[in-house]
Amino acid sequence: MSAPWIKEGDHSVPNIILCSLLVVIESLQLLIVLVLIFSFIPIPPSDFIRTLFPRHQQLVFPKRDMFFYRFWVATLMAGQAALLIGFKDQLSSPKMGKQLRVFCMVEAGWLFLMVFAVFKIFVYGYPSWGFYLLYAVLGGSVLSKVFWKEFKMAAQASYAYLNDHSMTVQKAVDIFVPLLIAGLLFVPDLQGVIARMWIGDCLHHMDTALMAQVWAFCKGAMINVDVYEHYGLGMPILIALLAKGLGSVSYAGILSILIWASIIYFILCYSFLRVWLKNIPLAIAGVLMAVKWKMFNPGVYPFIFTYPDTTIIRHFFDIIVLFLLLVHTRRGNFNILMAAGAVCGLALFYVSDTGVYLFLAYIFYLCWLVLEGIGQKQQLWKSTLRPVLCGAATVLFCTFVFFYAFQGAHLWSKDFWANMTEQIQLFLIGHGDLPIYKSLVEGNYLESLMGFIMPLVYGGVFITVVSLCFLKKIDRRNIIVAVICVYGMGLYHYYVCRSAGTSYYSVGIPFVFVLCWLCLQAGKFLGARHRHAWWVIVLASAVFSLFTNHAYLNYPNMFNFSPNPIIAPLVKWPNKDLPFYFNNIPRGLSPGLKLSANSLGQEDEDLRIETDFKTDGEFKDYFKSEFDFREDADLIDRLSTPDQAVALISSFETRILMQADRRSFFYYFPLIDSRPMRMRIFPFTSLLSTHRLQVTLDQLEKSRPPYIFMEKILMAQSVPSSYEYLYPELLVILGYIHRHYVPFSQGHYLIALKRNDQ
Repeated sequence: MSAPWIKEGDHSVPNIILCSLLVVIESLQLLIVLVLIFSFIPIPPSDFIRTLFPRHQQLVFPKRDMFFYRFWVATLMAGQAALLIGFKDQLSSPKMGKQLRVFCMVEAGWLFLMVFAVFKIFVYGYPSWGFYLLYAVLGGSVLSKVFWKEFKMAAQASYAYLNDHSMTVQKAVDIFVPLLIAGLLFVPDLQGVIARMWIGDCLHHMDTALMAQVWAFCKGAMINVDVYEHYGLGMPILIALLAKGLGSVSYAGILSILIWASIIYFILCYSFLRVWLKNIPLAIAGVLMAVKWKMFNPGVYPFIFTYPDTTIIRHFFDIIVLFLLLVHTRRGNFNILMAAGAVCGLALFYVSDTGVYLFLAYIFYLCWLVLEGIGQKQQLWKSTLRPVLCGAATVLFCTFVFFYAFQGAHLWSKDFWANMTEQIQLFLIGHGDLPIYKSLVEGNYLESLMGFIMPLVYGGVFITVVSLCFLKKIDRRNIIVAVICVYGMGLYHYYVCRSAGTSYYSVGIPFVFVLCWLCLQAGKFLGARHRHAWWVIVLASAVFSLFTNHAYLNYPNMFNFSPNPIIAPLVKWPNKDLPFYFNNIPRGLSPGLKLSANSLGQEDEDLRIETDFKTDGEFKDYFKSEFDFREDADLIDRLSTPDQAVALISSFETRILMQADRRSFFYYFPLIDSRPMRMRIFPFTSLLSTHRLQVTLDQLEKSRPPYIFMEKILMAQSVPSSYEYLYPELLVILGYIHRHYVPFSQGHYLIALKRNDQ
């Protein structure tokens, strides 16, 4: 139905509107070209400026903006006049309208890319890659205009080929996408990224979340009995077993496992979407958005694996359970349901919180089977009850088997379960939590909106799908969407408690799945022609969103074209207050906290930043020398036996103990939050409560280790008064050590103290 001011059969009005739109687009393209050309031509200084007094000369800012504005207005008027005069005989032609629509869309696409490139140039400080992108887009725009007919013919031929060889194309895509995922996430230079994790984060998150527990388990310690674990019993155990099996219990080995686990996980995500939606563009779009939200969000800048607890390793088994439940909705196979229960039991053992949320999703599906059976006429719920009960029993049985296999008799110990629930208690009392309105009051409105929308989408889709499935208004197999919503609402607890602006990214993969399903349903309301355009728009949006993301551009994969991606990433560190990433926290500490000398007796802390290195190779050589604690490891090796737990109080204690081939004496390991070894300041500890402090003191008093190894700086007799507030637990431990131990021997950074009352 046409507008009331357009006569029936009159195509001139919409054609004129399209002509006007095209003129606006082309005039803006010409404006960008003109500004680019004049950027190479300096503005000659005016003689009149010299007559101004100095304080007024500072206010002079010569520019050509007025000229550019007038040029654009003139181009707009002239362009419209030229089109109307040149095509006046064709304005009423419907064929012209069709051609104009296609040409306008292509030109609008080129303009969008030009504006995007200009935006990146200004926002990221005139990076060279921004200009290269602009030149490439300008070149593509010119070529598409010059060879428009050939471009159209090639596009039509490609579309026809895709339709005629759809099965071949689908097979090729199903091979290409996993290879693309591997290429996007694989990191060739493991040493380089570990070096950056060391100098930017002191490997703090890697050690506390994973590496320390993996090493402790490999040396015979029992998780949550001999050594504390933050997230769950099974994660460090399974990763340690895998690392030992691969013969690489090292930072590089563990990082490699995390990377390949991520690659496998996202390939499974693509396979899941591909089988579920039966739509290639949506499956590709979904996995690309999942990769972007999880791997390349602002909260994990500059490198996702710096923070292992935010990676997919924390919930690796969820995609397997969802995949098995999807298969069960279609085949109803009893063994598939039991397999899903077994994996769900493994997930409960693996990481507590995500395992519980996955278990709730599985239980919901079992309850749905009963509810669906009740709705059947022949009382099929009775036959449904058996697999439901078996499924629930399988989860609990497998969880018990995994716990008992690795904990044995400790499973019946009260102390073990107290240790297991310690982190949960901190979580429940609000330790580390943030107000849910934090991003709103900080002016991050989009992030606040996303945090608000996610539970609404989950809840709305859940109640709608369950209702429609129960009333048999839609295919019963759509219940998998409700299962995903239940799991997503469980994961959303993380955002509710720790409502940082970017926290929703960490739990957003189920949300991406739900969005893909909604896009599929939206496409069903469109005609075949527009439906294909809808798929292309969704896919193009996902591709553009990922490949223009600054965190992705900095990711050191095989596609990164920076000659030194570690020290000179394509996009600069976004924090204006800290324009560097290397040693960003240590360099911001107050000088009033510093002692007169560090553990080496030196005043220089050697806190280098990116510009202190010319190449990645030079930086890695520096890392290799600074991260080698062989002299201190030899000291530990001389004064302890291989089967002896070593009491070490030092930054990078995990690395030092790995070099010494010893395990930690302390239950709360790492005991120290690492900071650069050359700093003139005490390190913080992981003993955040009087309970943890007492456990540590009881360990020292009960076991009375013959030697304690600690950083030399901790022997300082005089410290600033502020240390009583910042380091109360460390000062208590040092007081105990000074009363019962005396200096015995020294290494590079460490001093060995011997018990004097045994």
